[in-house]
Amino acid sequence: MEKSQNDAFLAINKDDIPSGSGPHMFVSYVEECEIAFVANRKNTDQHIVLFGWSSDKNNEAEMIEITNDAWIPTINLQENSDDNLILAEEKLRHEHEQQLEVELSRERHERDLKEKYRLARVMEHKMELEEKVVSRRKAEYDRMRAEREERLGQILKARKEERDLKRKMLFYLKTEKERLNKLREEEEARKREEVERCKKEEAERREQLDEIAERQRKREQELEERERLRKEAILRGTPLNDPTRPF
Repeated sequence: MEKSQNDAFLAINKDDIPSGSGPHMFVSYVEECEIAFVANRKNTDQHIVLFGWSSDKNNEAEMIEITNDAWIPTINLQENSDDNLILAEEKLRHEHEQQLEVELSRERHERDLKEKYRLARVMEHKMELEEKVVSRRKAEYDRMRAEREERLGQILKARKEERDLKRKMLFYLKTEKERLNKLREEEEARKREEVERCKKEEAERREQLDEIAERQRKREQELEERERLRKEAILRGTPLNDPTRPF
């Protein structure tokens, strides 16, 4: 059940708290539950009340009344009935805790800043190291690439020289073969000419010998004929005028 703000802190006694010892009202809002805890040091009946948002369209803050006494937040009465002083002590303790929380938060913030700066320096060193590593790797890659290109160039040059040498060798073998074939043909032609010349000379020599033999045969025939005639003349008793003169 909800009530308006006018129903909160109905038992306020200004004489319980010394003048100038404020503040007297303290508020703590729990965002997760959308509930505000409100305490007033001058209220002698109900020290703590709860406020929430109204369910109507205005969505205003309204006091929440808890019907079950076991769930009502209260501060038990002391023997001297000085409940408001206890509430002030609670407030001081709360402020002290808040101050400690602020100090801890500040320390955490400073630690976080130091860690941030440390990480920034580490990141800077990391970037420098990465640049050095990348530069070193790039230099190594460029060196290896240059060596690979040089080796490839040497291989291509060696292959080109090998092709040129092979082409020159084939050309030399071809020209040498043609030269040898020409020499062999010339030698064969010379041999043929030599054989023909020898044959011709042999034929001429044979012809000369045949002529000489023919003359020798004719001379022998003449001599035989003259000897026969001489013998016939002797037998007939008719001497020859010139027996040595040929017919």
